[in-house]
Amino acid sequence: MREDMHNSRERSSRPTILVIDDDDGLTGPLRRLLEEEGFAVVLAGDGADGLRLAYQLYPHLILLDLVRPKLRGLQVLRRLRQISSVPVIVIGERAAHQALVEGLHAGADDFVSIPYAPAELVARVRALLRRVSRPSSWVCNPDALRTVGQMVVDYETRSVTVRGRDIPLTPTEFRLLTCLLSSVEATVSYQSLTREVWGANDPSYQRHLRLYIGYLRHKIEDDPSHPKYILTDRRRGYRLSTPPPS
Repeated sequence: MREDMHNSRERSSRPTILVIDDDDGLTGPLRRLLEEEGFAVVLAGDGADGLRLAYQLYPHLILLDLVRPKLRGLQVLRRLRQISSVPVIVIGERAAHQALVEGLHAGADDFVSIPYAPAELVARVRALLRRVSRPSSWVCNPDALRTVGQMVVDYETRSVTVRGRDIPLTPTEFRLLTCLLSSVEATVSYQSLTREVWGANDPSYQRHLRLYIGYLRHKIEDDPSHPKYILTDRRRGYRLSTPPPS
C-alpha cells in the first residue's frame, strides 16, 4: 500500500491528483512530471487502496489505469461515480482501445493512451480542471442520497439516519456500509468486503469484518440479534436488504 499523506489535500493548497496504478515504472515518472507542474500527487497501488484514499482526501482529479489495479479499473470508476463527479482521466495501452472506450461509457471524462506525450497529459489535466464548474471538484451526484427502507445515507455529508435518528458512524463503519450499499439485495463476499474496506486479502481480516458488521447492526438495527438490514449469507458474505414495511 502506497500512501503519500504529506501531499494530501489537507496539507497543500495545490490541486491534488490521485494516481491509481500498480506499475512503478509508470507512476514514478508520472509523479515527478505532475509535481514539477505544481500538483500534489498521491499514489495508490490498487483499486481498493485508491477508493479508500479518494474517500479520505477528496482529490481534485484522478488518473486511473483501467487494467492493472487488483480491483479492476471499471469497478473503481463505477464506484466513484456512485458518489462523486470528481474528474477522472483513464489511462491504458494503445492496444486496449476498447477498454478506454468502456471507461468513457462508465463515466470517465477523458483518456490518455500509453505511451503518452508529457506535454499532452499535462494539458489534458489542466483543461479538465478548468472545466470543473464548482470550487471543489469532489461533488456528489444528484443520486448521492440513498434510501434503503427507513435508512437514509448521504454520501456528501457522510451521514446516516434511521427513522429520522442520526446514526454516528466511524470512517471504517461508513466505508463498510457504502460497500454494502453498492450491491443492495445482492451478497457481497467476505473477500470483497475485507479487500475494499481494509485493502487486505488475508482471511484473518474476516474477524475484523464480523466485529464491524456487529457494530453496524447495533447502530442501525432495531433488534441487532434479528437484523433486517444487514443479513448474513453463511459461507458467502453479507447482504444489505430493504426491510418490509412495519
